[in-house]
Amino acid sequence: MSNEFGLFINDSNETPRLKIYVDKENTPKIELLDENGSTLKQ
Repeated sequence: MSNEFGLFINDSNETPRLKIYVDKENTPKIELLDENGSTLKQ
């Protein structure tokens, strides 16, 4: 995630599962990810 600043939470396997961040265009984002890294909800 280049040029994005926020909170990134991994599960016990170090897989990203929750992202709360501001992207490079200054748009706030919240993403929930599955165990494969695919977006479940935005």
